[in-house]
Amino acid sequence: LPIFDLPSLSGNPTPAPGLYTGTFAEYRAIMAINASRLKKCRTSMAAFKRGDEVVDTDSMRFGRALHCYHAERDQFDTRYLVMPNVNMGVKGAKEAFAAWGNDLLGDAILSPSLGADDLRRSFVEAFTARGGEVVNADWLPLIEKMRESVRRNPNAEHFLSGEGWAEVVAVWRDPETGYLCKARLDR
Repeated sequence: LPIFDLPSLSGNPTPAPGLYTGTFAEYRAIMAINASRLKKCRTSMAAFKRGDEVVDTDSMRFGRALHCYHAERDQFDTRYLVMPNVNMGVKGAKEAFAAWGNDLLGDAILSPSLGADDLRRSFVEAFTARGGEVVNADWLPLIEKMRESVRRNPNAEHFLSGEGWAEVVAVWRDPETGYLCKARLDR
C-alpha cells in the first residue's frame, strides 16, 4: 500500500505544484500546459494558441473506460454508468427511462415527451456534466474480455496490480519558462 495519501484536486483549476488524485475532467480543467497541448506546436503556433479542442469520439470514450477498468477497477463503478439498452418503442419505456434517469440524477430534468434519441442525449449530457461518463452496454463485455486477456500476461498483471497509484496528476512550474505544467501518470 502507498505510504501516504495524495490530496484530491477537488475541482481546483490552479493547484500548487505537487501530486494529486482527481478525475480526468478535473485534470483537463487545470490551467496548465501538458504534452498534448505542446504537440499542437508541431502543426502550428496558431493551432497551439487556438487550443483546438479534440472532438470526443466513441473510440476515445471506449479507450478511457477500458483504461479505467484496467488501471483503476475500484473507480470504474463510481465514474462510469453502463447505459441500459432500452427499446424506447415499447409502451411505457420512455416514461420508465425518464423516471430511472431522474432518480439517478436526483433531478427531474428528463421528460418522457422527448423523442427517444433526445431523451438519451439529455441524460448523457446531464450525467457527464456531473463528472461521470456513460458507456454503451455492449462495450462492457468487450472491456471485461480485454481486461482478462491482459491480466493473463504475467508482466502486465504485475504492472496493473502492483503497489502504487493509478492516474496520479503531477503539477509543476517549469524553471525555464515559469509556466505551470501538468501530466496525468499511469500506474
